[in-house]
Amino acid sequence: MMWQRTFKQCLFVLLALGLAACKQYTIVDPTANALFTTPPPQYTVSYGAKPATAPKMTLNGYEVQKFFVLGDKQAIAQGADLATFLKEGYNIFQVSPPLGPQVKFIYDTKGPDIVVLGSTINGSNITINGIAVDEKGVASGTVNGQAISFDNDGAFQVTIPKANVYTYQTKDTIDHTNTVHYADLNQQYNPAVSVEITQRGLDFATKQIVNALNGADLNPMIAGTMLYDSTWKGLFGETYGADGFVRQVELSAERFDLDLQNGSAASFDGRLTNVHIALTLRLHNGLLPPTIINVGATVGPLDIGGDLALGVQDDAPTVSISNLSYQIGNIAIDNFNVPGLNEIISGVVSGIANLMEGPISNLLEGIISDEVPKLIKQLVQDSYTLRIQDHVGRNFDMAAAIRIKSLSTTTNTLTVSTSGSVLPINPDTANIAQPYAGTLFTFDTMPAASVGSEDFAASINSNMINQVLASAHAVGLTQMNIVGDEFQLGLPRDDMFGQGNMRILVNMAAPARIQISEVDGKASPLLSVYGLEIHGQSKKNGSSTYTNDVAVRVNAEVGLTLGLGDANSLGVALRNSPQFKITGVKLGNGAWSGPVVNAAANSLITSSLGGVMLTIAKPIEKIKLPAFACMAFSSINITAVGAEKGHLNLAGTLSKVSDECDNPVALPPKMAYGRGVGVPMSCGSQKEYDAGLCYNACDAGYNGVGPVCWKQEASYGRGVGTIPHLCAAGEEMDAGLCYPKCNAGFHGVGPVCWNDMPGSYGRGVGTIPSNIFTGACPAGKENNAGLCYKYCNAGYHGVGPVCWLDTPSYGRGVGTIPKTCAAGEQLDAGLCYPKCSAGYHGVGPVCWTDSALSYGRGVGTIPNTCENGWDKDGLLCYPQCEAGYNGVGPVCWPQN
Repeated sequence: MMWQRTFKQCLFVLLALGLAACKQYTIVDPTANALFTTPPPQYTVSYGAKPATAPKMTLNGYEVQKFFVLGDKQAIAQGADLATFLKEGYNIFQVSPPLGPQVKFIYDTKGPDIVVLGSTINGSNITINGIAVDEKGVASGTVNGQAISFDNDGAFQVTIPKANVYTYQTKDTIDHTNTVHYADLNQQYNPAVSVEITQRGLDFATKQIVNALNGADLNPMIAGTMLYDSTWKGLFGETYGADGFVRQVELSAERFDLDLQNGSAASFDGRLTNVHIALTLRLHNGLLPPTIINVGATVGPLDIGGDLALGVQDDAPTVSISNLSYQIGNIAIDNFNVPGLNEIISGVVSGIANLMEGPISNLLEGIISDEVPKLIKQLVQDSYTLRIQDHVGRNFDMAAAIRIKSLSTTTNTLTVSTSGSVLPINPDTANIAQPYAGTLFTFDTMPAASVGSEDFAASINSNMINQVLASAHAVGLTQMNIVGDEFQLGLPRDDMFGQGNMRILVNMAAPARIQISEVDGKASPLLSVYGLEIHGQSKKNGSSTYTNDVAVRVNAEVGLTLGLGDANSLGVALRNSPQFKITGVKLGNGAWSGPVVNAAANSLITSSLGGVMLTIAKPIEKIKLPAFACMAFSSINITAVGAEKGHLNLAGTLSKVSDECDNPVALPPKMAYGRGVGVPMSCGSQKEYDAGLCYNACDAGYNGVGPVCWKQEASYGRGVGTIPHLCAAGEEMDAGLCYPKCNAGFHGVGPVCWNDMPGSYGRGVGTIPSNIFTGACPAGKENNAGLCYKYCNAGYHGVGPVCWLDTPSYGRGVGTIPKTCAAGEQLDAGLCYPKCSAGYHGVGPVCWTDSALSYGRGVGTIPNTCENGWDKDGLLCYPQCEAGYNGVGPVCWPQN
């Protein structure tokens, strides 16, 4: 086939180049296939002429030429210097890779490894199929104390009671022993992830609390609060005196600092540049409507401080505040200096001080108590989905559930530790053998994250990484259909997928495994697969059906390089070409044969194995790294941690990834002020003004009312009209306007009716489904994004761990001006007047006889003249507003 011929030609060229390269260097020590139970004593490379610099030399993919001393005929390195680069089993030492000479030798210091290839469950027992892997062969072994019978190739099958952990004890033919653990896939690991941040890193994040203070809406709790009330009743029930209440409150916070202390504690201090309070004063004078004056008050700066005790309850951080203190700088009434009202203003200022010490201080304490735990909780991704999508558009999902278990502080660091697991969502139980016998597991305890000299760190339990790989296998990510650069994942496969005439099918009987070790001070992950099948198929002679060409079965391993990936996740790359051992070959539709040398099989492996291994490792890239207050890792240093160096620690610097947490400090708002009652515009000469219009003057003995001149004795005055101040039935007054009353269970604030019930409440952290393979939840719970939560109360709907109110509010329309007069009054032209006596009818402030003792004086004309320094607004004249304000009726409003 064409792709095979092309690959063979490439191999021939590479072989020729490799032979040319081999003439320069010869590996003397160690010798090929040598067995070492301790590190080789020496590495020796000979050459004809001494090179100017040492050639590139690698041991298991790591460059080691810096350890060699160049002589005239040989370069020599001491074996102890290269011991950290060795691994159990076959090792490869190479000069001038990839084409230079290489040798393989065996390093054997412990007994056989155990690879679980499949399992079945029957009642309370489990039957495990696997293989013991050791270059010197297996002599004996047990699992959970029960002896295992091994075939000559190390394969075994054993039936034992189901358990959470399966412990294998093995011995090879040269009496080396080994202990291997597998843990049930459902295990919760504690700790799973640990996060540490320094005081300096935390300082960047506290801007979030400043934003919460600036965005706090105190009005639902504070608006309407009475600050001053000095009123009394007259003999007839009329009100005299003054009162004042809060209309609106705005905060402007400048900073909020957390200072870490030893023992899960911190102190805090912050500054609010000002708290601006909009006030309404009402002056009462007997039976007349109250005079209303709107003013503003600025409080500030306001310094707050206190102590925090940090803890964890129900998998969430908690904060307890003590020693809360307030220092008020000043209380000033904005632009208000009215003679005779100083006593009232003094009382209002005292009311504001009481407001700050009481309701507002309680609300600020509540904001801090809410926001500090939110800030800490951001350090951990508590529940998320690991999703991989193939080129067909199918999604393969795994669920990560992380729960905070503890937090601690020193004077410079905050550390959060979690438990958690990663499990498959909708595993393909119909087509794929599930990993019932568990995943590779270590009892080595993961230490807390360590920042070292950096500001931010996270440690990741390698057991959870193996959970990711096992879950990926359970949902189908290890079954591949590769056509060109596109791949289809999972089963069943689509024979019509892709545009080419050749494809590669990948089958895996068991999940991949990852083992962490330390090499040269860095973390060195090793990814291994066993029983990996790669099938090469093609369409021949114009056929639309694929036929089998060649298939290989291999055990393979490859070193990984971990780094910082996209979207604040781990990045994975292959450190070197995969090492593999062929365990079977199949040509066409023939049967599997032993590991024979076959050019087509070698071509298939060499052309595809690297890409397959990288795809198998891709789920690791879906593990999210911590992000904190719009910041994330900008660089990381990854080391191996734990007594056995079996886990990962990522330490690095933080950088800003979003502007959402920026903190613009708000300036004190401008307040509207009154500019007095408008006056009518004036009329021309020979005219008189009446009710907003200009009329011809009446003859002597007549009084003019509008367009009519009336006999003087034909009418009497009924007093000045008053503005209506009552609302109609079914309405209520709020801030001087009438609104429809709210429905039961709601309360009104202006044009909105708000539900009396809380807007949301937590329903607890989601739990893993009781059956991870069907997604079913226990009674009384529902499945949401792969996790189980309690059902919400009636009237609420759930989104993750929060139940949200279905109807938090509704509008009740725009408020209307009061239009209802008291009993014994009538409404005329927008004003309330006493009803006229019998035989008279009212027109404005006058009661006129019903007799026709009048004459018309023509239609009135609208006045159109204002005095200098006054503005025309509607039909009235007002004093001009100050610079920076626009006039609307009797009020000057700030332009910005």
